[in-house]
Amino acid sequence: MLPVCDSTTSLKLAGRNGKLRPRSSLKLALQRPTLLQTLLTINVRQVIVLPSERPVAKLRSIYLASAGSDDEQREGNRHIAPLKSHRRSLVLCPPAVASGEQTAQETRRLGILAVVDPRQPSCCGWRDWGQFRVPKLSKYPSPASIPNCDASPARRGDTAMAVPNGTRPERQSGMSKGAKPRLIRKLGCLELYQASLHVLGMYCGTSVACTYRIPDKIASTGEEALEAALNTAIAQTVLQYPVLQVGIYKEDSRRPSYMQLDTVDLNQHVQWKTLESEDDLDAAALETLITQIDTKFHDIEARPPWCITVLRRRGSQAVEVNFVWHHALADGMSGKMFHETLLRHLTGADDGSVTPGESRILDVSGSAKRFPPPMEKMVKYPVSFGYVLSELWKEVRPPKAGSAADQVLAHWAPLQLQPPETDIRRVRLSNERLRIVLAACRQHNTTLTGLLHGIIAVALSSLLSKKQAPGFLAKTAMNMRVLTPASGSLVPKETMADIVSVVGHTFDPDATAAIRSKIETAASESSEQSRRGTLAEAIWASAVTARQDIKKVLDQGTKDNIIGVMGFVPDWRDHGRSVAKKPRDSAWVITNLGVIDGGLSGEDGGACIRRDDNWHIEGGTFSINAQTTGAAISVCVIAVKHCELVLDVCWQRDVIDSRIAEGVAQATEDWLTYLGTDGPRT
Repeated sequence: MLPVCDSTTSLKLAGRNGKLRPRSSLKLALQRPTLLQTLLTINVRQVIVLPSERPVAKLRSIYLASAGSDDEQREGNRHIAPLKSHRRSLVLCPPAVASGEQTAQETRRLGILAVVDPRQPSCCGWRDWGQFRVPKLSKYPSPASIPNCDASPARRGDTAMAVPNGTRPERQSGMSKGAKPRLIRKLGCLELYQASLHVLGMYCGTSVACTYRIPDKIASTGEEALEAALNTAIAQTVLQYPVLQVGIYKEDSRRPSYMQLDTVDLNQHVQWKTLESEDDLDAAALETLITQIDTKFHDIEARPPWCITVLRRRGSQAVEVNFVWHHALADGMSGKMFHETLLRHLTGADDGSVTPGESRILDVSGSAKRFPPPMEKMVKYPVSFGYVLSELWKEVRPPKAGSAADQVLAHWAPLQLQPPETDIRRVRLSNERLRIVLAACRQHNTTLTGLLHGIIAVALSSLLSKKQAPGFLAKTAMNMRVLTPASGSLVPKETMADIVSVVGHTFDPDATAAIRSKIETAASESSEQSRRGTLAEAIWASAVTARQDIKKVLDQGTKDNIIGVMGFVPDWRDHGRSVAKKPRDSAWVITNLGVIDGGLSGEDGGACIRRDDNWHIEGGTFSINAQTTGAAISVCVIAVKHCELVLDVCWQRDVIDSRIAEGVAQATEDWLTYLGTDGPRT
């Protein structure tokens, strides 16, 4: 018998002679309601009930039928619905059959989830087969006990339950079983690096979330109009960017590739959540965000590794759209680009857009034609012999203990190879104060990014002793689109891809000692104003130095950039394992996405003017998964035009001292508020 479960409450059952027997199916379901609930919760795609006689032959006949082969007629299974894949299958059979070696081998070959006996719960052990891992249980599991499963009911129109990062265990939307993969190209240098971190569990997801104001005409219509508008705009955005349409083939290999898929099922990627009016939307959004960026993407040969969560408080005229993606697909600026494009589609600014059908399954078979090349192919990254030699020397010969190079490493934040769990402290600054802070930065010949480096350098010099941290290394993520010219149809500023590098900043022991000297002097000052003034001198001096580091890299263009030597690494997985055995290098990293144009107009005073007759973005956040081997503290910055600035301070829970990370976040908030309230300081 072959019941097919499509994650709704309907079950179909085919007997050995190929005839449908719905009554038997219903009887089986009613006899085991807990089993039915479990199947619906984890979205088991099909249930195969094997007889005691010739179980392996039965499995093979089902395999032939679903593959749509000519043998289907001979096996008498014409009425069995063809399936593209046997993953997400659950086999029910007597214990003696389940324990048979032939049965076990055949189920593994077909990608079957588990073999259990439905009549004896004590014998039902979930086995670690395929890509879906569930611990063994002594009884049928409840929905809440299944890892990475959301037991909340599906929303209208959904064909699959929602789980973190869109990893719904249901049918694949990529290629048919047995079909030859259609590879687009090998991953580039930076893409390989990001893929290796994902494979090793050192970095999972990146997020850009925006709060959209719903137009009155849609808000007054009801939930269906809102869902239709957003679903259509999301589909149009996905169809616009090829990186959102591909899988990653053999990610856990030395040279994985992007592979072309036939379709993308938005039901597998978009999750809707509605909160009651009294619920705390901000807290729920932060909890959902952390869960998603801490969860690896699975089955990425069949589904593009990205997901969207739409979160709304019932009755509210605002909705949050959280876009989370695998960093091997795109960089942080791409997340900002996604939301700007989504807004254009919501407002109808793009003509000729393709509207998906009611099934929400998108045809992406032509993605290879427009797929962007790796960043090192967009523009040359020439390297000098001396630069290559110095970078390779750093890899093969770590700095001697006590040397100047060793003293700037983050020994106070040792690496611990455990699944990254992220803590986030959010800092907000109003648009009015932000304008004053930016004016102060211009007066001191630096930028907001430089100022943040100065604040954090002073904060950590105060929070850590000289023995703990004689010096610091810091980094700035730099958007390389500004140095990548357009070529033909490729316009980097409009392309979602990994086009990013890093700039290093060294606060050597002498520079850090000078900062600590200012801190000691400030502590002896009699007034708060004097203390602030003394510390501000140290902050602005460090801010100017950081800005000079960035300007130097911009001035030299793509020459002697780290991207140019990444191709010398033969296997980034081995590199990641070797890095894990060394001290952490960077104390902090700053990634500043700049400003999103949310469609709001502004007055001379900087206040935004909201219009209720159109969509606009009124808030945004940028967050990353805690970096197991990267910087100890990550500061992610984004602002919406004419609205507030938001910084997410991210760190690895139970690895980085929360007192230090919270202290950095608090110091950042205090200084931005102070400088934004009282105007430029010298």
